[in-house]
Amino acid sequence: MAVARVKTWVNDEVLTASDLNAEFNNILNNGESLGWPATGSKDLNGQEFILDADGDSSITADSDDTIDIRLLAKDQFEFLGTSTNEGNFTAIDTDTGAAAGPIWAMYRNATGATSDVLGRLLFQGKDDAGNKTDFSQIEVEVTDASTGSEDSSYNIWNTIGGTLTEQWHIGAGIYPEGTTDPGANDISAAQVFVADDITHTGDADNLIVFGTDTQSYETGGTSRLDISDTGVRMGAANVRVTTILDEDAMGTDSDTALATQQSIKAYVDVQPHDFEFISTAAIGLATTIEVKSFVIGYDYKVVLEAFAPTDDGEILWMLFSDDNTTWESGVADYQWAAGQGGNFATDTDDAQIVITGAIAWGNDASNTSSLEIMLINPMGTSEQTTCFWQGTMMGTEATPAIRGLNGGARFIQGTENVEGTQFLWSGGSTFKAQGDITLYRRKRS
Repeated sequence: MAVARVKTWVNDEVLTASDLNAEFNNILNNGESLGWPATGSKDLNGQEFILDADGDSSITADSDDTIDIRLLAKDQFEFLGTSTNEGNFTAIDTDTGAAAGPIWAMYRNATGATSDVLGRLLFQGKDDAGNKTDFSQIEVEVTDASTGSEDSSYNIWNTIGGTLTEQWHIGAGIYPEGTTDPGANDISAAQVFVADDITHTGDADNLIVFGTDTQSYETGGTSRLDISDTGVRMGAANVRVTTILDEDAMGTDSDTALATQQSIKAYVDVQPHDFEFISTAAIGLATTIEVKSFVIGYDYKVVLEAFAPTDDGEILWMLFSDDNTTWESGVADYQWAAGQGGNFATDTDDAQIVITGAIAWGNDASNTSSLEIMLINPMGTSEQTTCFWQGTMMGTEATPAIRGLNGGARFIQGTENVEGTQFLWSGGSTFKAQGDITLYRRKRS
């Protein structure tokens, strides 16, 4: 810019900036006026009002209804009036780089503390009675002023019911007044309203779809779960489930109702059942094998597999207990019958159930036998317990023969329940540490 020259209204002379500065000093020092008339105005149309010594900061009115503030010889702020009395303010940055601009800094030049409000932009207007009203405002608040870990929130206020109310905060996350910051990338809200869909980022086929009184969960572009006033549809076929029923007998026989866990159990419990596995254990070196704690309402099956005694000439006995402690061994406790196909004689004076009769057992390492015993209603409170057995056994011959084995018996000690059963050898021999004992049970209908 050329050397600034201003035509004064004092004596109509053209003065340089230096002359003008001297003239102002003279006026100020001597109390003289600038010669501005008491009434009326001065026309500065198209004139530039220089503000600094090098002439690159000024105020101009280059066009109608516009005032520009120039800094560094560039228009950087513009005030524009319109025919509707609306004022517009523009900050101008002509830099062609990627750096941010314009920048409007609101600097609170004081040592900060938590809860400081650094600046506030207030939006005011008049209500329908002409009252000046604060309608909305935005502000920035310090939530942590600690050096190196500073935090802040951007707060939004709106007038609700006549009161300017703080409503939303943007901190690490977005959250309403009265709640805490949920953290980075998270939003806290009491309710979220969407017009149609919630879609997973990067996967347009994975979404929740909303409609009138209905919503659908889709993956791969196909509805997997649909909820409406008429019920729930599940799976790709979208079979409609209309209700959940708690019916022990399943009497409705519906193809659109789900059953409760309780009703399923009640229904299954009254149906005939096959035997279910309970437990299994290896047979160890012991003189007895015991199975205890039968449950009322079940039949039981005990399987002895690949077992043998440690001594020759032993007979396998079986005893019952009605208290899980005392094993009944009186002559009057049992009745039993010889098995068909077995090579043994019966003895009605025996004080226990004789499983293998008079046949001696082999104790060679390869001589193993297997046996299955079924107990019918061992915990029947008013019925006697009946048992059946079948299996194979090995003799004591040089080349032991495999013999079939079967038989039956009953526990006749009044009407006592059978709490458990015990297996032992007639001569007190020990079981070899081989084979397994497995227990099964079946629910009585």
